[in-house]
Amino acid sequence: MILLYILITFILIPITLLIAFLCLQILCGVLFFNKYNTPLTGPRKAVAILIPAHNEAAVIEKTLQALTPQLTSKDRVIVVADNCQDNTADLARKFNLEVIIRTNKQLKGKGYALDFGIQHLKNSPPETLIILDADCIVEDFAIDQLAIAAHLYKTPIQSLYLMKNILENKQNSNTNMFAFFIKNQLRPLGLKALNLPCQLMGSGMAFSWNLINKVDFANSDLVEDMKLGVDFTLQDLSPTFIPSARIYSHFPDDHSIKKIQSTRWEHGHLTVIKSLVPKLLRNYLTSKKLRICFFALDLSIPPLSLFIIVTFMHLFLIGIMTIILLPPAFLIYIISLNLCFILSILTAWFTRGRNLISGIDIIKIPFYILKKLSIYINFMKKRQASWIKTNRNK
Repeated sequence: MILLYILITFILIPITLLIAFLCLQILCGVLFFNKYNTPLTGPRKAVAILIPAHNEAAVIEKTLQALTPQLTSKDRVIVVADNCQDNTADLARKFNLEVIIRTNKQLKGKGYALDFGIQHLKNSPPETLIILDADCIVEDFAIDQLAIAAHLYKTPIQSLYLMKNILENKQNSNTNMFAFFIKNQLRPLGLKALNLPCQLMGSGMAFSWNLINKVDFANSDLVEDMKLGVDFTLQDLSPTFIPSARIYSHFPDDHSIKKIQSTRWEHGHLTVIKSLVPKLLRNYLTSKKLRICFFALDLSIPPLSLFIIVTFMHLFLIGIMTIILLPPAFLIYIISLNLCFILSILTAWFTRGRNLISGIDIIKIPFYILKKLSIYINFMKKRQASWIKTNRNK
């Protein structure tokens, strides 16, 4: 029986650490929500903005219309028309930008398009490289803030990257938007308040050019941004979050397309946890650098829906085992853990998220989570291994 107690305790340790760290991030994000809004000041170096674009005719013009007013005469914009079957390249050329064509049916994925653009820039490298997705809108002064931050911090820089709905009052979309708000704003703000690194988010990233050769961009990872963050962190160059630089994109309105996008993100995240978190922890054991340990802990927090499923499965199983074998202390402990988790989410909603999702939609979240079960089941049965483009309609 003692061995069983030890085993259950050992199983509870990692989930306790993950929930505690997530709750701490959210609490700090709520408390310091407005602390880092002051724009950075300093020299604004010339930048090159690299935009990988695969069949982005539906959105590329809006992106470039928002971007071009923020450019100086010394800045460059390079659109990589990657294996396009539409007129993405022609639409981009209307803005008098550099458009380069990449055609390679074997090596597919955003990472290869980025590497193609970087190789193009090596003939005349910029001081700062900014990576922007073709469907992202940069808010006012975002490029200035990214350029200043890259020069100031000498680390990879991540802007505040949020998602919005095309149509209002859609419950699933509102829930997605709230989850994205927690992941991409509250949690990075909490990490910043704790003086800890954030994850890279794929768009709105900035790098001093001398950082570019330190990692390999050419890959087909589903979440190449997470891998980049790991690669830089292992070289003691963990990313810095700059919330004064803001960009946003829109969720696809079509449910099937949205599911493809969500599957890519979540399968990619789980694959990164499985493959790269052990590498980070091994590095921490040899280097003893706490930032690497905390980065690994943050990366280990699974997608929010899956995390809720896992914690409640623990609650159910320990509840059953308490009836048969375990003392009540185990059940009390796991109930307390779940309550802390739920209260942190409700605190995020009540203090900062009520403009994103209504109270009625909050109550419906369990049904939203159940709809996502198929994504996690498919990860175990047949995970998505190749990069699939999110198609969009005008």
